[in-house]
Amino acid sequence: MKIKELGEQGLVERIRRRLTAKDDRILVGIGDDCAAIKPPPKGLLIMTTDSFVAGVHFDTSYFTYRQIGIKALAASLSDIASMGGAPTGGLLSLFLPSEIRVEDVDEIITGILEVGNRFHMRLVGGNTVRSPILILSMTILGEVEKSKLTLRSGAKVGDLLCVTGDLGRSQAGLIALRKDVQLNTPTLEAVTRSHLEPVPRIPEARVLVESVRVHSMIDLSDGLSIDLVHLSRESGVGAKIEREKIPIADETRAVANAVEKDPLDFALYGGEDFELLLTLSKVEVEKGRRAMEEETGTRLTVIGEILPKKEGIQLVDRQGEIRLMRIESGGFRHF
Repeated sequence: MKIKELGEQGLVERIRRRLTAKDDRILVGIGDDCAAIKPPPKGLLIMTTDSFVAGVHFDTSYFTYRQIGIKALAASLSDIASMGGAPTGGLLSLFLPSEIRVEDVDEIITGILEVGNRFHMRLVGGNTVRSPILILSMTILGEVEKSKLTLRSGAKVGDLLCVTGDLGRSQAGLIALRKDVQLNTPTLEAVTRSHLEPVPRIPEARVLVESVRVHSMIDLSDGLSIDLVHLSRESGVGAKIEREKIPIADETRAVANAVEKDPLDFALYGGEDFELLLTLSKVEVEKGRRAMEEETGTRLTVIGEILPKKEGIQLVDRQGEIRLMRIESGGFRHF
């Protein structure tokens, strides 16, 4: 069935019937003019919004509709993680071509609900609009204790620069999806899953802010290079990262080698890893690393240090003696 045959109200009711999860924080969900959510009793309400456009953020030639829903919500939740928060509710605006099938919209909602249920976030409202192309616009509400709110602007000279997980995997996945990369199936599945079905670091962020004082944090949506520039600019500091310490998975290296690219370029400029880049004092790094790895299984890696602003942003390359290279502000750009 085409969506134009079902109509807007029919679609809203179809989605509403699938929202069975209960949450005491949600007083009013889908069905009224606005949702109503209890304010955090001892914390702050945080909000983020993002849009996902066919042909810009996803390609339906290799994304399933379920994966479009997964990636749209996961990317939005990554912003909540970067502030040290936990998600509460979400609003979804769907811009739909009139010829899209109802079953395809069902799959988008399936992907959103998979991620939402995993991270205890309920869909509480939204909008539907006819559009020449498919667009998803997500607005996510979250909460965080005032003492644990983490910004881009808190990095201090002498802090150690850390990342969760490994970098460049999503870029490797994108290349594997677009090109005929001749590698074994497990390797290709590992990298393509990272691009198609990213996982926001909500639990990792919560463990970190509960166990140590995180001075600053940002999610790696546009690439390590450009996101480090954002963090450094907002904090008024410089930074150095050590090439040899940047965590890059074997699968990512295999794809890079297969297409004759430097895997470091994937890590620096690839984007959409949705890992966390953060700074901690030297005395708290080990405590934070141990807590996060024990409770979530995710690795925390020190990749560099915060410098005075006048030092700029540097990449330390080890070839016998250490030499310094300026990092270009690469990564994904919207315009």
